[in-house]
Amino acid sequence: MELTTYVLDRDAVAADMFAFGVTSEPDSDAEEEVAAVAETGSTDGEAIQEQDKSSREGAELEEGELEEGELEEGEVVDDQLPFLLGYDTDVSSEVATLPPLSEAGDDLSEHEDLLAELEEDEDKQSGPVKKVSSNPYGDKKTGLLIPEPKINISYDPGRYWLIDVPQASVDLDLSYEDPIPGQKKPKRQDVEADRQKRLQMRSLKTGQMMMLTSYDLAEEARTTSTGWQGSPPPKWAREDIVKMYSAASEDRGHSELLEVMKKFMFIPYQRPSDEKIALWIVDKQERPFVYRGFPALWLEEEKDKIWKLVHDLLNPSLRKSKVKSYYAKQARGPHFPCIIGYYRQSAKKPDLTSWHKQNLQRVKTFLQNPLIIRLNKWVSQIVGMAFPKIKERFEKCAQWHKNQYGIEPQFGLFYNLCINGIFPGQHRIHTLPHADSKNPISVCALMAYVSPTSNFNHTKKSWLVLWEAGIIIELPPWVLLVYPSSLFFHFNIDLNEFKFVVTDINVKTPTPENSTPLVQGEEEGRGSMVWFNMATMFQSAETGFDTIKKAKAAGHSGKAGPNVIPKNFASMGTYISVPSAMRF
Repeated sequence: MELTTYVLDRDAVAADMFAFGVTSEPDSDAEEEVAAVAETGSTDGEAIQEQDKSSREGAELEEGELEEGELEEGEVVDDQLPFLLGYDTDVSSEVATLPPLSEAGDDLSEHEDLLAELEEDEDKQSGPVKKVSSNPYGDKKTGLLIPEPKINISYDPGRYWLIDVPQASVDLDLSYEDPIPGQKKPKRQDVEADRQKRLQMRSLKTGQMMMLTSYDLAEEARTTSTGWQGSPPPKWAREDIVKMYSAASEDRGHSELLEVMKKFMFIPYQRPSDEKIALWIVDKQERPFVYRGFPALWLEEEKDKIWKLVHDLLNPSLRKSKVKSYYAKQARGPHFPCIIGYYRQSAKKPDLTSWHKQNLQRVKTFLQNPLIIRLNKWVSQIVGMAFPKIKERFEKCAQWHKNQYGIEPQFGLFYNLCINGIFPGQHRIHTLPHADSKNPISVCALMAYVSPTSNFNHTKKSWLVLWEAGIIIELPPWVLLVYPSSLFFHFNIDLNEFKFVVTDINVKTPTPENSTPLVQGEEEGRGSMVWFNMATMFQSAETGFDTIKKAKAAGHSGKAGPNVIPKNFASMGTYISVPSAMRF
């Protein structure tokens, strides 16, 4: 089956499902201001701290695997374990284990929250589940929800959208006055905060804006009852989606997944890339929840060196046949998910991941490289600009752990970096349907990297599907995407099954005579890097206790508090569409 869509822009090579594609000319001054985010990040940032601090090991125990049935009535979500474990030296030490619940400090992430995930509320129409009249799942009166997104979209910000930013909503002052002689200079952090706000407003006003009028993040995102983390779809729903995905992968003529994808919104990357247009996606309540940037000039110049640093870090593990065999059938895909940094899964105190400790010198060399220091700082600046409330939360969490345990995040705002490595003989990183539900209700940052010899075609390969939102996003290599991965069931797809064509920009109705089919691209050499935090780090920091058990004993509710999503994903203004200016 072929799905035909059209692009009304000769430079674009992919399209959304409603044939938008008019490219605008952004304000040059604003473009330079926004681009400054991508050009900052000096190589003399804060020193990377030593990684030999001693603390009780967390989820990644060096010995003592869980015995079968140790979680009793609960079960570990099957698509979480491979992503969260430690690896290296041989398969036995590459596959670390979670501690018994008796040693977990009654941590919500693997006990109370886990059990809550299994208690499905059949009447709650959220995520990929909806109530249906029939009963196709036995005793479950639910059916798989196929999102049908509705949007207001802008490719010409100056004409399509007006942005009204109330002073009270963002505490923003864009005015500037020359300093008075003798006046005390503002604090460095105040100057940086003001700069971040100005960059944010510039990006909002010059970027590609999309309001998903069919989706409310606070009402429809699946979270645990405690509010600490995301909640994966029910097992039966995950299995349905995976079944469709697997069938489509095995048989490219299979129509079920294609029929589903017809209803989704395809969001191509704005070209030409030198326009530096960012993408902002907001929900129906005007809350930004997805930010896609543009290639940084410094990163374009240094990308081959960064790939070499990644290769040197991962290569010893990637070359081990036993490691490759172990990951051949993991839930997220047959790649090597190398996680480094501080980690507190079901443990009372955070510690470095097992792989990090077992490869301490290589990791130290990697982290202390000026390019990696700059990369981490750049990522954190983008996240802080796009999601200032989440930045504040991350910084408060980091300060608590520094005071309590003497540790700091090694990746700017993030405690963890997952580098998805490509095994020899493997084409690329192309993730299968999964949820990052052990992450907090916040954001992670995703960037694809490619080998220097790669001809990877991002216009056709490895687009990112956010199932509950009903959107499919193109992500070129070395472009940062920031989004709440814990709140979405997500995966990569290729567009081989979809027929895309390009037409002249002045052609209103594409026909075979004025259209040219797109050429299928290559799929080699794509890896990915994910900056993230774990929900457990916030449980201790925000309750003020090592464990939830201690917090409850002291009178704390053990919960994250009300309105977690609105607090983290606050509206930054009012977006007003101008229908008379829209061109179809």
